[in-house]
Amino acid sequence: MAINGRKSHIKRCLGVTKNSSGGLDDDPDSYLDLLRTDEFDYTTSDGQGFRFIIKWADDTLKEDASNYDNAAGITGRKTELGKGTDPELPFEKDPDSYVPYRVINELTIQDSNGQGIKYIFKNKNATDNGVPIPTTREIDIIRLYYYDINVDDQLNDKDGTHIVKDEDYARKSDTEDKDQYADMEVLKNWVHALHGHNKDTVDGQEEKVVLHNADIYNTILGISIQESISPGTNSSGDPTIPGRMDPFTNVLNAQWGLGAVKILDKAS
Repeated sequence: MAINGRKSHIKRCLGVTKNSSGGLDDDPDSYLDLLRTDEFDYTTSDGQGFRFIIKWADDTLKEDASNYDNAAGITGRKTELGKGTDPELPFEKDPDSYVPYRVINELTIQDSNGQGIKYIFKNKNATDNGVPIPTTREIDIIRLYYYDINVDDQLNDKDGTHIVKDEDYARKSDTEDKDQYADMEVLKNWVHALHGHNKDTVDGQEEKVVLHNADIYNTILGISIQESISPGTNSSGDPTIPGRMDPFTNVLNAQWGLGAVKILDKAS
């Protein structure tokens, strides 16, 4: 994908449901399709250019693996488990059925001088009681309705990686199902304080990183962000809590075995 020098891939995160023994069974009828950015360019306010390289080399790991970060072995990165649940159902702190997925909470990126720059992302979108947590990010909130995808067979292959190239992914026309949907925060930009290689110091300088996520949705799904703004409520008139991902992850499609999907990021 040529947007802002971006390279990305798409992973289908499959659902799970609790069984009578307290364990988790796979639920292939529930899933989230996530676009994960691998690389992109951005230019600072003083004209200095940077290239972000996000090491998703571990993306074949199960999202709910207990040793996810250790198994990934990516220095300077910390992730948290999020849980996607049905927006038509009441909020639950510990749902029985959900779609597990990872968000990046901390990431250290080496600059051209070899100095590590730490980025910390506040991804939590709701309290344990289901009260929405405001964000200082500049966002739009959109509603994504379910579509059949041209590579569903590949993404659903139980023996495969559930990963495809972004250029191979497309909706099938005339397959929209408005009973299944996801409300999603689309991040326009974020402002962060620069953290030096010493984790206990912050130099106080702030930097705005402008993203091109609206262009991504237009290129891959053919949708306009402004024409896809969420009404903010479910079919019962109850407020929905839109999914809040890290800046490098976007939801493209959702299916829920019981009807509809909402992403509730439980990241701390």
